[in-house]
Amino acid sequence: MQIQPQTSLSEEVLDITQVLFFFKSHRFLLGACGLIGLLLGLLFIFFAPDKHEATGSLAMASTAGKPVESIQELNEKIKLPLYFSPPALQACQPDRTEALEVSLKDIVRSKIDRNASFLQLSVTLPTESQARICLQTVIEAIAAQQSALNQPATTIKRNELAALQGKLKSIEKTHQDFQQQINLAKVRDQTFAASAFVLTTHLRMSEEVQLMQEKAQTLEISLLDAQSHGTRLVTPMSVVNVSPEPGFVALIATLGGLAWGLLLALGISAWRHIHAQLRDAKAT
Repeated sequence: MQIQPQTSLSEEVLDITQVLFFFKSHRFLLGACGLIGLLLGLLFIFFAPDKHEATGSLAMASTAGKPVESIQELNEKIKLPLYFSPPALQACQPDRTEALEVSLKDIVRSKIDRNASFLQLSVTLPTESQARICLQTVIEAIAAQQSALNQPATTIKRNELAALQGKLKSIEKTHQDFQQQINLAKVRDQTFAASAFVLTTHLRMSEEVQLMQEKAQTLEISLLDAQSHGTRLVTPMSVVNVSPEPGFVALIATLGGLAWGLLLALGISAWRHIHAQLRDAKAT
């Protein structure tokens, strides 16, 4: 009953001893691989370019409180070739010596904000100024495209308002003239039928004038700057350095080197064990 625990304990001590002996016998290999990993990490830190990310939330241009296009439509359009103007293509590919890419889908990243009617845009470039200029140029290109979509709708509403105001002036003048005729009719004809006809016509014309005035007022409000605006940033553009921390890179590279060293050490140990078994088999 007491021999089993002692045997198990001795096996655990033996296993720990073997592990320690394994690391001790391969300490130079593990150390060399860890050092190589650290050196590779330092080279990456030294030669890898910085990354700066510019981010901004974009609100759609609108007329009379309605967007000129949906966020989903714009999200698909900006991925199409030739959507952006040449200045935007040049600004977002400053270091490209060959022909410019006609699409910025790999540079400009977009994300639809589900909780609000915004489209989040972000670009990542080596320097802060390049990222800021690229995103600003992209926003200006989108604003130009939406302005072209916005002009017809605004023109239609302005023409509709002008026609309605002209018709309203004509009806108001007719209403005033009819009011004068009512006053004359009261003097000339005191019959009930005439008075009822005049009153009914007057009320109908008054209602029509009131409805047209309300419609004109609604159109005027819809064309105000508060109801119609161009493409704009909801929040100020932010630019942050998204390059990995040097210490973190060095740590990951060192751990990666140690992991490779451990695999090599296990492989060497396994080869030695197999080679020893084959040699013993040949000897017997």
